Amino acid sequence: MTLNEIRESGQLELFVLNLLTEEERKTVIEAMETYPELRQDLVEIETALEVYAGAASLTPPPGVKEKVLAEIRSGDNPPTSLNKNRNGNGGSDGAGWRFVSLILGLALAGVLYFMLQGNQKVEQLTGEVVTVRDSCETINAALNARIDLLENLVHPGNQISHMDPTPAYAGTDLYFHHNPTLERNFIQVVNLPEITADQSYQLWSLKADTNPIPLTVFESDAVIDSLIEVAYEDGTATYAITIEPRGGVQSPTLENLISTVGVLN
Repeated sequence: MTLNEIRESGQLELFVLNLLTEEERKTVIEAMETYPELRQDLVEIETALEVYAGAASLTPPPGVKEKVLAEIRSGDNPPTSLNKNRNGNGGSDGAGWRFVSLILGLALAGVLYFMLQGNQKVEQLTGEVVTVRDSCETINAALNARIDLLENLVHPGNQISHMDPTPAYAGTDLYFHHNPTLERNFIQVVNLPEITADQSYQLWSLKADTNPIPLTVFESDAVIDSLIEVAYEDGTATYAITIEPRGGVQSPTLENLISTVGVLN
């Protein structure tokens, strides 16, 4: 018999279950001498059966173990009931082989079921870990930004000045945090005039003998905890805020000037 013929004959499974005659067992043993890889096949078959038995937690009826052991001790042949099947209808290819096929099918189904259950559990836990990790990263980023902001506000080089509102926008109430050491600016918002959906606030840098320099464009929703970081422009003498068309412009609309603040560099 060729290697494939032995594997497909079912004799390896019957060998593991001790359901072969002495002559059949001798044939399998001789085949293992010719094809050493059959030994690994036997190990895999035995492992599959053990996995299934452990997963299914099958408990035999009382007395079965003692009966089987007694029949085994009485001779080298397998139990009588199995011998009858082998000698009756079709030998090892009859009821005994169908029994083995059923056991192996159940074993494979059991192994696949528990593997699937395990994979689904792993995927579920992996998804939960990713969700928690992303949430932690978001919280950590917000905390780091908050710490950075507070460190800037308490920095010795930070200058705090109240921005002067223009008469047309007298209700404007803003504080300007200017730090030339760190080269960072923040606006602390107490009250800003309302704007429409097609408008934005825009910061400007005013220097001597130059045109106003357009800087940060922002809307109300950019203000977080009453603070917003805006651009720093070296050499600026005065910062100003205007209301402009949404997205900003290159030249300020002076009639929409809402406040100004002088800074020291």
